[in-house]
Amino acid sequence: MSAFGGDARNPFGLTVEADFLAAGNVVWGGELAAIDSVDDGFTNGEELGDPDGSWVVGEPDPEGDAIYHPGDAEDHPEEMMEEPTAVEESTWASSKSAIGKLLH
Repeated sequence: MSAFGGDARNPFGLTVEADFLAAGNVVWGGELAAIDSVDDGFTNGEELGDPDGSWVVGEPDPEGDAIYHPGDAEDHPEEMMEEPTAVEESTWASSKSAIGKLLH
């Protein structure tokens, strides 16, 4: 949890510790990338800029501002959250109007 280590592990750290360590090193890949360790609606891979878990040691780190902390449920890519579309909004509005007419 701290920059210097030694603290209790966050949910991502617990996920790694439980199933994704080999000789003390994190085993990164598609399986760990596909897990949402903090149940915030974003996979570990989405938060770390490698959604499919294809990054390997020796490659450059994923670039950009789209890197978030997979162990912190409050730190996630807001822009990836699904926004209702105009069709969904108009469908809901139509449904609400129809229900209102039935009740009156």
